[in-house]
Amino acid sequence: MNILLTNDDGYSNAGIQTIYSVLSETHSVYIVAPASQKSAVGHGITLGKPMKIFKIDGGYAIDGTPADCIK
Repeated sequence: MNILLTNDDGYSNAGIQTIYSVLSETHSVYIVAPASQKSAVGHGITLGKPMKIFKIDGGYAIDGTPADCIK
Protein backbone atom coordinates (compact mmCIF):
# COMPACT_ATOMS: atom_id res chain seq x y z
CA MET A 1 0.00 0.00 0.00
CA ASN A 2 1.21 3.54 -0.77
CA ILE A 3 0.79 5.97 2.12
CA LEU A 4 1.34 9.75 2.15
CA LEU A 5 2.11 11.31 5.54
CA THR A 6 1.90 15.01 6.31
CA ASN A 7 1.36 17.13 9.40
CA ASP A 8 1.40 20.72 10.59
CA ASP A 9 4.27 20.25 13.03
CA GLY A 10 7.04 19.95 10.45
CA TYR A 11 9.03 17.23 8.75
CA SER A 12 11.41 16.59 11.65
CA ASN A 13 8.66 16.21 14.28
CA ALA A 14 9.13 13.03 16.34
CA GLY A 15 5.51 11.93 15.82
CA ILE A 16 5.57 11.81 12.03
CA GLN A 17 9.02 10.21 12.06
CA THR A 18 7.79 7.45 14.41
CA ILE A 19 4.72 6.77 12.26
CA TYR A 20 6.98 6.64 9.20
CA SER A 21 9.33 4.15 10.86
CA VAL A 22 6.53 1.79 11.85
CA LEU A 23 4.48 1.96 8.63
CA SER A 24 7.48 1.77 6.28
CA GLU A 25 8.26 -1.71 7.55
CA THR A 26 5.28 -3.09 5.59
CA HIS A 27 4.18 -0.29 3.23
CA SER A 28 5.57 2.27 0.78
CA VAL A 29 5.44 5.46 2.83
CA TYR A 30 6.23 8.98 1.69
CA ILE A 31 6.51 12.04 3.90
CA VAL A 32 5.68 15.41 2.39
CA ALA A 33 5.49 17.86 5.26
CA PRO A 34 6.30 21.50 5.97
CA ALA A 35 9.97 22.23 6.55
CA SER A 36 9.03 23.97 9.80
CA GLN A 37 6.13 24.06 12.24
CA LYS A 38 2.96 25.42 10.55
CA SER A 39 0.22 24.99 13.16
CA ALA A 40 -2.93 27.09 12.60
CA VAL A 41 -2.34 27.45 8.84
CA GLY A 42 -3.18 23.90 7.81
CA HIS A 43 -5.82 24.86 5.23
CA GLY A 44 -3.93 27.87 3.89
CA ILE A 45 -2.11 27.73 0.57
CA THR A 46 0.95 29.64 -0.51
CA LEU A 47 0.36 32.19 -3.26
CA GLY A 48 2.71 34.67 -4.87
CA LYS A 49 6.04 33.17 -3.86
CA PRO A 50 7.96 30.12 -5.03
CA MET A 51 8.20 27.23 -2.58
CA LYS A 52 11.45 25.44 -1.86
CA ILE A 53 11.39 21.65 -1.79
CA PHE A 54 14.05 19.69 0.09
CA LYS A 55 14.54 15.96 -0.56
CA ILE A 56 15.14 14.20 2.75
CA ASP A 57 15.55 10.45 3.39
CA GLY A 58 11.91 9.34 3.48
CA GLY A 59 10.34 12.13 1.49
CA TYR A 60 10.24 15.88 1.06
CA ALA A 61 10.17 18.96 3.26
CA ILE A 62 8.41 21.91 1.66
CA ASP A 63 8.70 25.60 2.52
CA GLY A 64 4.91 25.92 2.57
CA THR A 65 1.76 24.92 4.41
CA PRO A 66 0.34 21.43 5.04
CA ALA A 67 -2.21 22.03 2.25
CA ASP A 68 0.65 22.84 -0.13
CA CYS A 69 2.23 19.50 0.78
CA ILE A 70 -0.87 17.58 -0.26
CA LYS A 71 -1.60 19.54 -3.41
